[in-house]
Amino acid sequence: MRTIIKALFVTVCLGGLGLLQAGVIVIGVPGAGNSNLFPFGSKVDAGTVYQQVYASSSFSGPITISDIVFYNSYSPGGSFRSGDYTLSLSTTSKLVDGLDTVNFASNLGPDNQLFWSGPLSGPAPAPEVVFLGAPFGYNPALGNLLLDLRVSNGGPDTLLSLDAYTGDAGGLFSRAHNFGGGFEGYGLVTGFSYGEAGIPEPATLSLLGLGLAALAFLRRGRK
Repeated sequence: MRTIIKALFVTVCLGGLGLLQAGVIVIGVPGAGNSNLFPFGSKVDAGTVYQQVYASSSFSGPITISDIVFYNSYSPGGSFRSGDYTLSLSTTSKLVDGLDTVNFASNLGPDNQLFWSGPLSGPAPAPEVVFLGAPFGYNPALGNLLLDLRVSNGGPDTLLSLDAYTGDAGGLFSRAHNFGGGFEGYGLVTGFSYGEAGIPEPATLSLLGLGLAALAFLRRGRK
């Protein structure tokens, strides 16, 4: 069962007209690799900065990301390191295995957008940790996708380990962070739920046409 961590945003969905198609793109395979405690179970006193870049080749076309999913299935359980978290998304020119590990601001794309913010603490849900945030439009033709995560007022380590690829993610993703060292080839398995602009199905077009015709008939009747 999904536990969705909501942000203070309102999302308007036009799915009733058949104009949006929903789905999820999972980068990596949940439960198949390993697990890692960066960044939800480990801390740094000066404040955590964690960035993960995802290869644009994992996306088939433009999408609007509605939520971010991390997986707690390899070693389920554990608690969030308490703190105030912010998650942002942007389109970056940086390559997988090419993030600047010192100047984190240089990794951010010009469209950097706050996706979710809020406090986290207590037990982490399993098998999925879902952040429902402000929709972000991503076009893979313009670059790779960057997740920027910051933690302030962080508490002690909790050793929460979420599903990850450790050592080498095979070009799927890589990361940069201001705590620990030598682990940049690692990364969390991540899902991106989305809606994308679609072509209305014939049945939808027929219903829409009938509705417009009915409105026109009513207007003529009033005249």
